[in-house]
Amino acid sequence: MVGFNDGVPEKQTILAHLRTAKDTIPRFQIVLVDTNVNDPNSQDGLRGLKVAQVKLIFASSVLTQHGQKTSDISTQEPSERILAYVEWFSTPLKEPHQDMQMYAVSRLCYANGWPKGAVIPLTSIVQPCYLLPRFKGPTAVALDTRADGSVMQVTGDNCLDLVDDFWINSFQDQFTYQTVF
Repeated sequence: MVGFNDGVPEKQTILAHLRTAKDTIPRFQIVLVDTNVNDPNSQDGLRGLKVAQVKLIFASSVLTQHGQKTSDISTQEPSERILAYVEWFSTPLKEPHQDMQMYAVSRLCYANGWPKGAVIPLTSIVQPCYLLPRFKGPTAVALDTRADGSVMQVTGDNCLDLVDDFWINSFQDQFTYQTVF
C-alpha cells in the first residue's frame, strides 16, 4: 500500500494474521478499498471508497467460478493475481458527525449473522483505515458482561470481534486525514 509523505511514496503493511499456537491474538486490519480502480475521475474524500477488514491475502493464477457469480478480476498483470478476502462495512455517510468530524460505519452481515465478504485484487486497497468502537445504547452496557456474569474487557485486540459499530478515525495520521477530507 502506498502513502505519501512530502510527495514521496511510503509503503504500508496490511495485516491478515491468523491465530497460531505461538500468537493467540489474530490481527486483521481494516482498509479503505477503491471498488472502481479504473475510474479516470480523481478520488474525492470517501466517495467511491468502501471500508473492509482484510481476513486473508493469497495468490491465484486460476480464478474459479462460484455459483452464478464470476469474478471480474483481470489476470493480465501479475500484481493483480494477489487477492484479498475482505469482510465489508457499511458505506460511510456523505457527511461526518457534526461534532467529532468522524464517519460512522457498521459491520455488514447477512440475516443469518454471517459477515458479507468478497475477494478483491490487493491492488484495489488504497490504505489502512483505523476504526474506533462506537458504543451506543444498552448494547454498550451488555457488551462487557458474559452470560455467566463475569466481566469481559473490550480491548484493541478484541473490539473488532465484539463491536459492530465504529467511527473511522480521520485523525490517525496525515494521509488518512487527506484521504477522508
